[in-house]
Amino acid sequence: TTTTPPATTTTPTSAPVIAAGVGGPTADPAVVAREVGQLKAFVERERGHRFTRDVTVEVLDPAAFTRAARSQIEGARPYHAVEGDRLQALGMVPADFDYVAAVTDDGGDGGDGFYDADDGRLVVRGGGRFEPYLRSVIAHELTHALDDQVFGTRKRDVALGEADDEDGA
Repeated sequence: TTTTPPATTTTPTSAPVIAAGVGGPTADPAVVAREVGQLKAFVERERGHRFTRDVTVEVLDPAAFTRAARSQIEGARPYHAVEGDRLQALGMVPADFDYVAAVTDDGGDGGDGFYDADDGRLVVRGGGRFEPYLRSVIAHELTHALDDQVFGTRKRDVALGEADDEDGA
């Protein structure tokens, strides 16, 4: 006897694929504009929302990026303190966990990118060519920017931080 396979089949789900740009040097403004344009379209399509305003994307050489990241980290200390208090109150971190130290002590280089919600810009470490990893960093940070624009995540965080400060927490 022969067994017939079931009539239904399953297809594996796949993660969204970031469009491959043609690449080029990260120091070339035309290359940056082309690559960022493709990535903005990708993020809008995958998130189902459109940017309400343009996001400035700065691709800096490694030394300039490290300086910018350190400055941004120092400026965000008050926000991180409030976030640490929230995480402790929710029991997500131990009471003696120093959240500010954990998020600001990364060896001093600032990772590979950040979205600065205060001025709506996105800054990433460049210094080479557009490769898949750099595209993924930019797409990740653009997602933060889009969420901020669509859902007001930065305004919510500031409001919660101010409320915590006013309550004396």
